[in-house]
Amino acid sequence: MDSSFSFLVAGLPERVRYLEEKGLFNDAIHLVNKILAENNRLPTLLKSRLEWETERIERIKKDYTLSQEEAFESLKNPVPDLNRKDFEGWMKEGLIEYREIEGKTKIFKNFLPNLLRDSEEVKESACARNQTKHPRKSRNSSTNTLTPLLRREKLLKADT
Repeated sequence: MDSSFSFLVAGLPERVRYLEEKGLFNDAIHLVNKILAENNRLPTLLKSRLEWETERIERIKKDYTLSQEEAFESLKNPVPDLNRKDFEGWMKEGLIEYREIEGKTKIFKNFLPNLLRDSEEVKESACARNQTKHPRKSRNSSTNTLTPLLRREKLLKADT
């Protein structure tokens, strides 16, 4: 284990962990800050873990920004035969990463590249759609076919 993250061996207080699991991140951050402010004799590892935990929560909130509707709409272009049942099924199967955050279902902002990587069904649909739009391109490489599609959907950085 990386020595700079050795504090991860310190477990979180049960209430903080519970709040995070329920997606009540604001309450979890508030409780962490309260624990840090009221306990100046915390063990070093626990103090470091709690300080890092607020950063981790903020990163999660920045990564899970899409509503279900936004994610569904962004998937309609590359997957023309998309329907709600398939979308919800992919969520249940874990192909679309999501979390409950402050009572709302939030989708991982870069879910599409992951979905295309992990689901042959979605990849084939997206490739077929791209071939229809650009029939001269070779179908030999799904990477070559999907990269422009993902860039158009602004889901893949241009430097990839």
